[in-house]
Amino acid sequence: EYCYSAGYVTGNLGVGGLVGINAGTGTVTDSFWDTATSDQSGGAGGTGKTTTQMQTQSTFTDAGWDFIGETANGTNDYWDFNGAIDGYPFLAWQNSMSHTIPAGNTNEQSFAAAGAAIQFTTGNTGELQLNIIRIESEPNVSGSLPGSVQNLSPRYWSATVTSGSADGIYNITLDLTGVPGINDCSTLYVLKRDNSSSAWQDVVADLGATLNRGNCAVDSTITIQGLSGFSDFVIGGESDNPLPVELADFSGVSTSNGIELSWATQSETNNAGFVVFRNGIEIAGYKTSEALKGHGSTSSKQTYAYTDGDVSLNETYAYELVSVDYSGARHSYSQTVEVKVVEAITNNKPLEYALEQNYPNPFNPSTTIAYTMKKSGVATLKVYDVLGRLVIEQTKASVKGENQINFNASKLTSGVYYYQLSTDGFSKTLKMMLVK
Repeated sequence: EYCYSAGYVTGNLGVGGLVGINAGTGTVTDSFWDTATSDQSGGAGGTGKTTTQMQTQSTFTDAGWDFIGETANGTNDYWDFNGAIDGYPFLAWQNSMSHTIPAGNTNEQSFAAAGAAIQFTTGNTGELQLNIIRIESEPNVSGSLPGSVQNLSPRYWSATVTSGSADGIYNITLDLTGVPGINDCSTLYVLKRDNSSSAWQDVVADLGATLNRGNCAVDSTITIQGLSGFSDFVIGGESDNPLPVELADFSGVSTSNGIELSWATQSETNNAGFVVFRNGIEIAGYKTSEALKGHGSTSSKQTYAYTDGDVSLNETYAYELVSVDYSGARHSYSQTVEVKVVEAITNNKPLEYALEQNYPNPFNPSTTIAYTMKKSGVATLKVYDVLGRLVIEQTKASVKGENQINFNASKLTSGVYYYQLSTDGFSKTLKMMLVK
């Protein structure tokens, strides 16, 4: 009860956004999962919500969650919510993002929820209130990046003095746990800027601070020593630290086939593939389209293309890209493409629902089940044994056109099985054989 999940979920048997399988004796109460970040529309317990709903406090207070200041639900104050931890609720005991630092104090102050720690080496003349938040997205860039920095981490920190003034010298330690693409700690940069419209500066070359990378490989922390004034911080990298997938360009054009999108990457680290969004709605992804699968880790330029044929003449569409790494972490990009359809679509063949024979067949232990969707929606795959007993049921958000499910039967015994696909009034059953 009162739990949630916002992580990526994948698997072949018993897959769910929050709960995969319930044997029938368990209960799930007032709990949720993020349908977008999990890539799961169903499960055996809990309620699926959009990311916007998951990052809205009323979603949880309406379900009786006990937040700080919510007297109607009790006085335990289990939860807090201010958008600082990835935009989702967090346990109240984690709320160490704000500290009152007395005048002259030189003790280390831990901002655990934000993944940061501050220690003044020269104390302030007066008391100050300091707030630090961690933002899980790549910050904007005003002007050019300093020196040899080519890309930024998909996480940055914002430190703000909310009362008093900071006139002391301090060290700040940042926790890099979970930041993708760090291959060589010794070549990392730390950048600092005054505000979101200011240019990023190298804390060493531009601000005269000292960078201690000694603990980076041990506990994933990095310390900047000898700073004054508070603002934003971010990790920078060159080609040896590609961090997230570095998007070089992104463009689109209207053709008789539809809107043809093309993009390139300068480098990739653990890139599973891309997801394409049209007007804020996911329309295609690397799980169902070979063209969108990534190249893993590479320092050479890679090109991609995708054609959206489900468009109408004279309409304008906005497209966004999201890359997904092997851990399931998603990385969005500031580059967007807006294209108006100026050519009639001449080769759009009407689509019909269809289920194909699995391949290979017989198989051991994996096989691919391909199917066609007349329109985007949710498809349900059920697999039965020869006695008609249901051995697996899986739902999948599917795009218009060709889709596929990779079915793994490693936990099943040899024999004949029947697989059935159902969606929007369509249902078809075919036979397959598992031979071990």
